[in-house]
Amino acid sequence: MKYKKKIYCLLLLLISLTPSLFAESIMYEPSGVDLSNYYVDEADSNNPNSFNNSTLYTNHYGYMGRLWYKGEETTLTWNDLSDRSGGNPNNRFYFTNSDDNSRWREVFFVTRVRGKKRGSSTIENINSTNTVIANSGNTMTIPGAGNDILTENGPGFNYNGNSGTYNGSNQYSYKYKYEYVIIEITIIRTSNTYRFSTGWRDNYQSFVSVTGGGVDINLTFIGITSRWWWVFGGTLPDQYMFSVERTVGEVIPLETLLIKNDKNNALDVGILRYHSYFNDNGTVSFSSLSTSVNTNFFFSRTVGSTTYTFPYKVAFESTKPSSTIKDINLTNSFSSTSDSIQYPNGGGSGTIQVLEGIIKVFVTNPNVIDGKPPGEYSSTIYCLLSVN
Repeated sequence: MKYKKKIYCLLLLLISLTPSLFAESIMYEPSGVDLSNYYVDEADSNNPNSFNNSTLYTNHYGYMGRLWYKGEETTLTWNDLSDRSGGNPNNRFYFTNSDDNSRWREVFFVTRVRGKKRGSSTIENINSTNTVIANSGNTMTIPGAGNDILTENGPGFNYNGNSGTYNGSNQYSYKYKYEYVIIEITIIRTSNTYRFSTGWRDNYQSFVSVTGGGVDINLTFIGITSRWWWVFGGTLPDQYMFSVERTVGEVIPLETLLIKNDKNNALDVGILRYHSYFNDNGTVSFSSLSTSVNTNFFFSRTVGSTTYTFPYKVAFESTKPSSTIKDINLTNSFSSTSDSIQYPNGGGSGTIQVLEGIIKVFVTNPNVIDGKPPGEYSSTIYCLLSVN
């Protein structure tokens, strides 16, 4: 029986009279190696500090690919989501057996922050040394990137990323030096294991979340034991990326939402992406709760001992596969299809399972705010994933 883990991404929304003008996006590009042949039955190193150097580990056996980021400067938090049991874990990251989560190997991540300028395919270092993500909960701060245009005079960059002073009409009108910030990801295997056997070919998975600002991405990495294919055993694991990216400002002006009164003119607030590299079909539903499907969505604010709320609706427009905009209710869900995607540097994915689309919100009655005190109101949309 395949060990299944509940996965969700969340989209946090804030409503206020104060606008904020940035949005974020994040995407995972796997490395070109066959990720189904990553062997977890060998150890690399037990010393994370030995990787705090200038060596770029993109040619290391454990290189898994890169994240592409656009948005404001942000701090990313890395968390292990593996439901392991037993042994003496060190609050790091873990590959757990697909059929038995009490069998595991400990790992950590070596990352490098790099950048790609507009109109260039060259990827260059932003940081000259690595950032080691040794423990679950570790953070890293990355600079902003994108094609945002300055709205007032001051320091800026031209199209090629050269710095200068923007005077309202010259070439230094870009806010950021880089179009994308790139995070190279390499897995380092430690010798810390529990109930780990190498005499039989078994399958292992690592579940990791990376969150920050308006982005929340879940990554799965897979590994196997034993190079001898004729002693194959165990259940094939899933490998996929699941992410939600906020596409509105950190705080949405209330007047912006109140003029959105049905699904056809709803406010776009996020982009959802599911990519399965081994063609595992994914189905997504939306909920106001993380534990079950509930489609009663509310913005809320607590003042003293009183909580004030007002309702809103959620809609989803699937772009891959292409579909009409649908109101979210208790019965509808959205499934992936066989398709391909393009990565920011021009490469393609080949045929994989893909679900992509736009998350939208609207209110059917603008009078819902009558009698509500001013301030920031918050709400969370949970995107629940089931992998078949």
